Amino acid sequence: MIRSVRILVAGLVVALSFSSGCAAPKPTESAAEEKLALDAVPAGVMEAAKKQQPGVEFQWATKGWQDGVLIYKVQGESGEGMIHEVQVTAAGEVVAPPAK
Repeated sequence: MIRSVRILVAGLVVALSFSSGCAAPKPTESAAEEKLALDAVPAGVMEAAKKQQPGVEFQWATKGWQDGVLIYKVQGESGEGMIHEVQVTAAGEVVAPPAK
């Protein structure tokens, strides 16, 4: 009887130690940014970027996780040749307004 209880407890310990592996892992800050083609950026993200930086021709985009939130970084050049970046959440909220 005692042996059966020990086996049951050992089985529960093993099962519980692996149960956290079933959920999708949360991204970490060290997760690398992924380069994207502009047509892969959600329309709401591009609209927010264009509204934040009118006149900028966006040419590059990346996505990555920041504090558990998916962030798109959209970059491009203005008519003066300056590079501008806008950081936008997947919901279309600008999170890092450009320095002026």
